[in-house]
Amino acid sequence: MSDAMQDWEARVAALWQQVDVISPKALVTGIDALAAERPADDAVALFERACARDTAGLESAAEPLYRAALASKGLDPYRQARASIQLGSTLRLLGRLEESEQLLAAQLQRYAEVGYGNALYDETRAILALT
Repeated sequence: MSDAMQDWEARVAALWQQVDVISPKALVTGIDALAAERPADDAVALFERACARDTAGLESAAEPLYRAALASKGLDPYRQARASIQLGSTLRLLGRLEESEQLLAAQLQRYAEVGYGNALYDETRAILALT
């Protein structure tokens, strides 16, 4: 990872550390400002924007950003799992249970791929069970 990307991720992490003391609007605005420093199709920036909206209770606005991040194929396995889990949860909250179930089942299948790892496996199963 480049120094510039490490610096960017550190600034994103620092903003997330303030989540309990800043308003949801400030979180979204701050993450959007940081995401604007990255290319428009940057998977990690899209993921962070989705997470901020999800945290702010803006599930409908988070959904297309999660989908774009996942479609980019640019997320590492941990973030891919998180995006799948969080999108699955968002879809469940939006009442789209079959879509949520399909997405989470597909994520569970990824764990069987050689070299994929098992980051957030139990969490994926838990959200699927809730769905």
